[in-house]
Amino acid sequence: MPAAVIDRFNTSGSVDEFPKPALEPGTVLARVTFAGLNPMDWKIRDGGAGEHPLPMILGQDFAGVVEETADDVTRVSPGMRVFGITRERGSYAEYTLVPEHRQDSPFALIPAGLEDATAAALPTPGLTVLACLALLGVERDTTLLIIGAGGAVGSIALQLAHLRGARVTAVVRPGQSAQARAFGADEAVEVEHEVLGAVRAVHSQPFAACSI
Repeated sequence: MPAAVIDRFNTSGSVDEFPKPALEPGTVLARVTFAGLNPMDWKIRDGGAGEHPLPMILGQDFAGVVEETADDVTRVSPGMRVFGITRERGSYAEYTLVPEHRQDSPFALIPAGLEDATAAALPTPGLTVLACLALLGVERDTTLLIIGAGGAVGSIALQLAHLRGARVTAVVRPGQSAQARAFGADEAVEVEHEVLGAVRAVHSQPFAACSI
């Protein structure tokens, strides 16, 4: 199968033929339709995220369709649309293999109405947001400052914090205020520099939590 592969770190790699993953107990073989791109991907490529066996297929986030399942898999069946993170097999390939029950390599069914391209962009940013909101203890009426609320992680954080009932001030780039308010921001501050001064100008009280 075609895949984006590296055989040593700190190289751009190339698209080459790579063996199609073979089913193992407790695993799901998915045909990748879209793959997500995150900073972690180039950190892994450059050897900055620990040891990885080489050669390796790049990428982690994916969306696709279940091709086959091991006999002991119960959550999904062939033909179902799924998205998630594949830690070991890589997502920049025609197929990837994901374990059914592994906390650090989660996957789920793609909700009806959500396109594969959008689903592939969600796993790493979305899980990052969920971890941050839990760590910060964000709940109803929490006053939360989100710096970079127009980015991938920030925009998801804004929407989920709003759904939890938090009162959110969003710091965004010029021209992004309307989007921030549409996503649930109670206040939107457009800045290029001097973030804290701009925030203090519209919100004088301290925040209970801050996410950057």
